[in-house]
Amino acid sequence: MQVPKTLFSRVLKGTTIGAATLASAFILLGSLGYIGAAAALATWGILTAIFGFGIWMFMSDFVAVLQQVSRRKNTENSHPFKKLRTSLGKELNLAIQNSNNAAKGRIRRREGDFEELEIALDALPGPLLQLNIERGIVRANEAAKSLFGENLENRDLATVMRNPNLLDALDFAIQNHTGRDIQFTLPTPVERLFFARVVPLERPARDGTALMIALVDLTSIQRADQMRVDFIANASHEIRTPLATLIGFIETLRGPARDDADARDKFLEIMESHAQRMSSLVDDLLSLSRIEMDEHTPPKERANLPIILESVRDQLKWHAHKRNVSLNLDLSSSSHDVLGNKEELIQLFYNLVSNAIKYGNPDSVVSIKTSFQSKIPPTFGWQSSESGAIAIIIKDNGDGIAREHIPRLTERFYRINTARSRELGGTGLGLAIVKHIINKHRGALTIESEEGVGSTFTVFLKPAPEKNISLIKNIIES
Repeated sequence: MQVPKTLFSRVLKGTTIGAATLASAFILLGSLGYIGAAAALATWGILTAIFGFGIWMFMSDFVAVLQQVSRRKNTENSHPFKKLRTSLGKELNLAIQNSNNAAKGRIRRREGDFEELEIALDALPGPLLQLNIERGIVRANEAAKSLFGENLENRDLATVMRNPNLLDALDFAIQNHTGRDIQFTLPTPVERLFFARVVPLERPARDGTALMIALVDLTSIQRADQMRVDFIANASHEIRTPLATLIGFIETLRGPARDDADARDKFLEIMESHAQRMSSLVDDLLSLSRIEMDEHTPPKERANLPIILESVRDQLKWHAHKRNVSLNLDLSSSSHDVLGNKEELIQLFYNLVSNAIKYGNPDSVVSIKTSFQSKIPPTFGWQSSESGAIAIIIKDNGDGIAREHIPRLTERFYRINTARSRELGGTGLGLAIVKHIINKHRGALTIESEEGVGSTFTVFLKPAPEKNISLIKNIIES
């Protein structure tokens, strides 16, 4: 660092003025006879030399301090100052050091605040994008990167989200210095609905950030609303159809068929069938509602799996006999208890075995087999590989299910063949109930099927702990 020449000239000028002032004073004293001319001149010379030397030492210290400050600039290395010779130089050195340390402290605090802000932004569940005035992405949090990809910085927003309404909202925010909320859809890879809040900053940040976009993915909410609407519409339709049939038969019995005993018996039989279908539908709706209400609370009681499966087999023996279907129950591979609600597990396996009987071929076999699985499916509700899982495998020899239908089988009122399902007494809610019972038990369901061969439904449940371990835990908790 070069000290400006004007600084030396100012010091020299000050020294000269000081010396001239002293000279004038001594000349005046000599002319008045207080001191001799020679003594005045000698005294003036000595004082001027002392004054000049003091100024020189101070300026030397001052230059040393400035040079050291220059060497410290843009570096964290701390070198000691040269030994200073004047008190003013030492005070200047101390003041500069204090100022430098305070500035470094402020910088460190700002850097720490910035790092904490980055951590907070990355922890947000929703995508957040920081844009410059030209709509370039300055920074994206982790949620945005997981949604749109890792390499977002320095890209134009239009290359990431191609939506004219969003770009118009950005232009509006920039021009009017006010925020804006919009909803928009992105078509690829799967159409998704987003809510976006565009907020301009009062002035651009040091990194160029002038706008912020906070996104909320509304896709799941929209789908849930649509499912609710579809559910109400389907439930209403399922109830309205048998009701209309019942009303029609009642009117017929009151009119033309009033005195026809054969017609009356036939109509009453049909009416009973529709009434039973309505009763089954209402029962399934109530069961589904009850299970969903408590789905967040997994059962903690023990359930004897062999007893449950034997009960289901006994209840369905008559239905199987009507279709000449043999029920083969194999419990040899596993005799574990499971954690579960007995009545709900009976309903779960009743629905699965009943479907296997109804949709399997006549004169065939429906097999029910249990086994212990040490390898847990990826969708399983717990992650302890040590505990393993109890697999209950239900296999039929029916027509099989086309691959495109399998992902939707557990949706409410979803049917592959609506007419056949209604003919067999299905409500369209059986597998939906199965899914929610399994979810409540923190289990898993896999479906495998081959057209013309048959289908295999496998339920994975958590085994109950050994009784002695359970007893010890209860003693400790009490």
